[in-house]
Amino acid sequence: MHSAPVCYILMIKISGFIIRQNGRFVDTAADRNATRTVVGARPPESEDGVSMDHREPAHPELFNALLEASRRLSTQTVFFHQAAAKYLGLHITDHKCLDIVLGMGRATAGQLAELTGLTTGAITSVINRLEKAGFVRRAKDPNDLRVVYVEPIPANLRPLGDIFGPLAEAMSALFARYSEDELRLILDYTERSIQVLAREAERLRG
Repeated sequence: MHSAPVCYILMIKISGFIIRQNGRFVDTAADRNATRTVVGARPPESEDGVSMDHREPAHPELFNALLEASRRLSTQTVFFHQAAAKYLGLHITDHKCLDIVLGMGRATAGQLAELTGLTTGAITSVINRLEKAGFVRRAKDPNDLRVVYVEPIPANLRPLGDIFGPLAEAMSALFARYSEDELRLILDYTERSIQVLAREAERLRG
């Protein structure tokens, strides 16, 4: 076994394959779900302080179970938002852009393009559809008329309550099962996962 400082584990599972550092796909029963140790390189470091030193886990079965559960959670999250978008009569991309606008309070087309990785032309189409559906409106910045914001129309957002009200209640009941320390640990994991996913999305966009 090689020492941890000069090796790290690459365990990215995509459709049952393990991707090795050299880019070669492995598709054998013995190799699936296996832990691959990549030797001869130091682990990368992130700018946000998230450790990228993927040493061999002390509990590999639990580690693999967590990876699998994370994969299933990701898939189920996509399915939920697809169902939510359909309920609202929107495309899932439109639905998530609306979510961004709601989270920010208002956003420019440029901000939406930057956050989603979509072109400004694609974002314009998204805004047009959201505006037609009555969920948002365009509003000029009174201090700079060249700037146009997309902002939600609160009176027309009741359907979102039908979707996310029951979800919030269900998640609150789930959170109540955990102690304060456990919830802080879950929050830390969630925040770090968001950072990892954001960084990986940026890498894929080039």
